[in-house]
Amino acid sequence: MKKIIYFVILLIIGCSNKTVINKQNDFKKENYNKIKEILVKKPNVIPTKNSPKVNELVQKGITLHDAKKYNEAILMYDMAIKENPKNPWAYYEKSYSLMYLQEYELSLNVALKSAQFNSSMLFSTYIQLGSLLDILKYYEESETVFEKALDIDSTDHLVYYNLGITKANLNKYFESIDCFKKAITLNSIHRSSHIALGTMYMNDEYIIPAILVFCRFLSLEHSSERAKNVIADLKNLLKIGVKKRNNNIIDVLIPGEGKEYDGNFMSVQIYLSLLNANLINLNNIEKSPMETIEERISGICRIMDELSEKNEYKGFVWEYYAPYFIEMQKKKLVRPFIYYIFQNSDDAEIKEWINKHESRINEFINWDNSYQFN
Repeated sequence: MKKIIYFVILLIIGCSNKTVINKQNDFKKENYNKIKEILVKKPNVIPTKNSPKVNELVQKGITLHDAKKYNEAILMYDMAIKENPKNPWAYYEKSYSLMYLQEYELSLNVALKSAQFNSSMLFSTYIQLGSLLDILKYYEESETVFEKALDIDSTDHLVYYNLGITKANLNKYFESIDCFKKAITLNSIHRSSHIALGTMYMNDEYIIPAILVFCRFLSLEHSSERAKNVIADLKNLLKIGVKKRNNNIIDVLIPGEGKEYDGNFMSVQIYLSLLNANLINLNNIEKSPMETIEERISGICRIMDELSEKNEYKGFVWEYYAPYFIEMQKKKLVRPFIYYIFQNSDDAEIKEWINKHESRINEFINWDNSYQFN
């Protein structure tokens, strides 16, 4: 009897899976032609001007969305669309609320309707479409839509950031990095672009650039959940370059050897590896974790300062990030910077230092806020 029940359950599960797959295939067939049309043709539907009543309905929907009442917001947008079916604004906002409900397929379907209109909403609609296509793993189509958005406005950092994510999903490593760099140059405080670029460098064992980019991210965001993950990654990166054997022999390693695509940091990496070996040898001398972190980051800044005087070092990281840390070192702000980015730690030493040196923390913050990236 148990075997029969088990067999029936398997049959039900099997049928259920087939139903889901068939629905997904139907969705793809239904929308693929629409997607293809958006990618190839220019939108040619002229929107109808909204009445005050329609504008009010959409605005009510936006207010409800902002209050996280997404289903109620969608009802407002549906009422607006019923009043004026040629209304790209309402379609766009409805798609946005559906995305927050994680109804990605429905959201895409509605965004495709908005994309048919030649309107001022087209740029925002393309960003919405690109993001949804990426979520649904239409990566190539997503890439094309983001590039169409750039044809409208090539100065928007968010398009480059989103395009970078999609290119990463397509394993276009260097193109992805170029997008994140472009986003950062357009908006130096866009945190997600910094963390994305740092992660790409870290995964490629491009250690010193990853350290610098993560440090810059933490100067902008140090208390979030993702900041905690970056802090953990940063600590690990700062220790890379040595391996201790069972017989206490220390091997000095040079990770990322030969990688120079955004700047040659081999001399800095060799310094960090040798410093880490020295810190292991001196493990009988008591140093706090913060002291060793400061020694590593200060050393990196100092070596970069010395090397930069030769004017031989080029590349994005040397030209964009390195000057920030070199100036920080010259102004003797590395210590307050380190305590600032680690301030959410439970370490009593950190809290005590911050309480005693509040003026130094403020000095770093004021300098950081006034620093102009090239």
